[in-house]
Amino acid sequence: MKKIIKKVEKYYKSKEVSLFFYPLACLLYESGAKEEAFDLLVEGVAKFPRYLLALIKIAQILIDEEKYEAAESYLETVLNINNSNVLAWELLALSYEKQNKIEQAINAYEKLLVLDPSPKVKSKLLSLASSYTPNVEKVKEDLAQNSSIQKPLNSKETDTSDIVILDVEKPVETKKQEETAQNLEQNKP
Repeated sequence: MKKIIKKVEKYYKSKEVSLFFYPLACLLYESGAKEEAFDLLVEGVAKFPRYLLALIKIAQILIDEEKYEAAESYLETVLNINNSNVLAWELLALSYEKQNKIEQAINAYEKLLVLDPSPKVKSKLLSLASSYTPNVEKVKEDLAQNSSIQKPLNSKETDTSDIVILDVEKPVETKKQEETAQNLEQNKP
């Protein structure tokens, strides 16, 4: 593995601007040089800020180091660039879950479920949703702040503010049909 790393590193250093920082960083990370791999990824992302694989790898490293908030930032950047990246949604949901941000984790798993309707994702979402109890005070506060919610009408009340009455004359054919129907009824035995 060291020979491969040296060859890739030599090639990477021979180029002024190269995307080879990513495979080199992955090799370094797998060989145990995690700090060097992380630094190389950050340096590469500074040159190529929309390189999704590198952004995701940085987030994975941060999650491995339990730096979930920092990982969130990188994953949100990925999702701003490509909102259908399954791995980014998966890692973001995991990051939220590890921080006990259950509501955000549920939302992330719901979005992931649309992209990846696998039994694993469904199971995880059901597990989180069944254990989640919303903060009642927060719900009350949200309801109080939302002024657009009105009390429901009683069964005897009618909201007439949006009723429009149009004065429309019936077509001639309809009038003739009604007259014919009335004549038929009058002539019944």
